[in-house]
Amino acid sequence: MKHFHSLGLIKKIFIHLIDLIYPPRCPLCNSYLDKEKELFCEKCLAGFRRLLPPFCSICAVPFDGIEDDMHVCEDCLRKRPSFKSISAPYIYKNNNPISTAIHLFKYRGNGAVSKALGRLLAGFALEWWDKRKRDYILVPVPLSPNRLRQRGFNQSLVLARHVAEAIGLPVDYMSLRRIKDTPPQSILKKEDRKKNVRNAFKVAGNSLRGKKVILVDDVATTGTTLNECAKVLKRSGVKEVICLVFARTDPKQQYL
Repeated sequence: MKHFHSLGLIKKIFIHLIDLIYPPRCPLCNSYLDKEKELFCEKCLAGFRRLLPPFCSICAVPFDGIEDDMHVCEDCLRKRPSFKSISAPYIYKNNNPISTAIHLFKYRGNGAVSKALGRLLAGFALEWWDKRKRDYILVPVPLSPNRLRQRGFNQSLVLARHVAEAIGLPVDYMSLRRIKDTPPQSILKKEDRKKNVRNAFKVAGNSLRGKKVILVDDVATTGTTLNECAKVLKRSGVKEVICLVFARTDPKQQYL
């Protein structure tokens, strides 16, 4: 036991020395971090705008000037989505720290940003989720095989694993599959996004039949991809789908 204690102490000293020689920096702006365990500097983190009421109780689209936080938006009233709800800690906006962070995570594979965003979503999940609910499975929105090979990782799976560790639920990343290599949703207009993901997903096997699913993704823009995934999951026998994303796009800024 003394041997392991000594190794742990040596490791802590070594890490402290490394921090003295190479002080930790904010992965977004490269400024020095004041505290050892900070994820981002105070200035960048202040740009992470929280998603607060009022917003649609189904798709989480933010509202202006409506006090009732249980209000349902026009789109959801017109046609209810296949998912029960979307939850997100932040609002996505172009040209701010959140968009920079997600770009570095998603397209550059930045490890420091990946870990930071995962921890932030996990922290939100701890506040949001009732740990007594044990009958849910986390399912990340899948990438196509070609996109996965190009990127080397699925950002939704990375986030789902952080959340799973925080709230103690299993992750199933094999059942929901993307079978069409479609253009990125971010380059398409709202009316073209539905066509783009139509019949793009399938469920393999029966392991999700009769289960409840938390569908995980990085950003919800129009909710089209989440809805298509939820539709396929429900058709395969999933009882309920709720969605958890890192950020919800502001309706005044329709596209990423």
